[in-house]
Amino acid sequence: MSKLQDALKNPTYIAVINTVIVLVVAAQQYYFNSFNNFTVYQYSVFHFFQELPLYDAYPQYHGHFFYNPTFSILFIPYAYLPTPLGILAWVLTLMMTFYYALRLLPIQRDKVIFIYFFSLIELVTALQNLDTAPMVAACIFATFVYAERQDYFRATFFPNIGFFVKGYVAIGACFLMMRKFKPRVYPYVFFWFSFFLLLPLIKYSPTELYQIYQDWGSSYASKRIFNVGVSAMGLLRNFFGIPVSVWHTQIAAGLLLILTMVRITFRKNYAQEKFHFLSYILIWVVIFNHLADSSTYIIAVPGVAIWYLISERTWIDKLLLGLTFVVTILSPTDLFPAFIRQNIVEPYTLKALGPTLVFLLLQYELIFSNFAPFNGKKK
Repeated sequence: MSKLQDALKNPTYIAVINTVIVLVVAAQQYYFNSFNNFTVYQYSVFHFFQELPLYDAYPQYHGHFFYNPTFSILFIPYAYLPTPLGILAWVLTLMMTFYYALRLLPIQRDKVIFIYFFSLIELVTALQNLDTAPMVAACIFATFVYAERQDYFRATFFPNIGFFVKGYVAIGACFLMMRKFKPRVYPYVFFWFSFFLLLPLIKYSPTELYQIYQDWGSSYASKRIFNVGVSAMGLLRNFFGIPVSVWHTQIAAGLLLILTMVRITFRKNYAQEKFHFLSYILIWVVIFNHLADSSTYIIAVPGVAIWYLISERTWIDKLLLGLTFVVTILSPTDLFPAFIRQNIVEPYTLKALGPTLVFLLLQYELIFSNFAPFNGKKK
């Protein structure tokens, strides 16, 4: 067992695992013609430069493009490659950004390895969908790390570029606020936000860009009406039969977040609670997202792993970790019985159950408990 543990901590071994996953996933998705998300992103670039509406339906792919128009520019390096190479480069980017951002966390290497392997199946699920979620998780990790280092240039870059990929990544700015937000941060925030906001001006006039943003807002709002996603709202509606309002639930979640931040601030012990807060944010941003799908849980699952590392590891903690592993991580895979997945897990949104229960426990602890310091070295 010790030899296996040593092997799992070996950087070369992990590099081999990452390389194999990237190659297999890219080949699998291309061979089985299962790269609709990549096609959506690719054609958003084509449509951007052809001055076609970004948010209309097109016959080349299923569904719609819902991302910020700036994303179309950020995806240029992949769009004009031959499709197999573009998919390979995209999967490689998602894998490497997630892994290296995880490596940045200021905790012991064996703890990083635990988070990595606990999240690995979920990561593969996200990679197979060619979804941006691993990059979103990486942006949140990086914002936390550089806020801790007081490297404000990079600490403001990551939530801003993340915002222009998926808007909710801006939640990473909470880490800056908790680290005694300094006036010199504002110019960096303004610079990066303005840079990414105005980037489409390389092709469009200000008036045209304003119209594109209006179209984006309308398409996003239309999804809000009909979706509860794989979220706490979906769990309440489908499992508990409670007719929840997405808008009201998200307002309540926002108030909980503010209350939590105020409570930590008044206790003046953010340094002791920063990893609890990181875990809280990683889960919060998923379970209260009405557009969350299975791939999005590559953000929440590392949050559960971090929570477990800093928990007391009681039987309840172990039960919640096991529940998350079995129902959240394994349920979308072929390792899980298809009958249970199709007739129980998916209809009742049970994938959200483990992280939601962990969140509720974290919420209670962050409001009512005092924590012993965690410096990344807890056994």
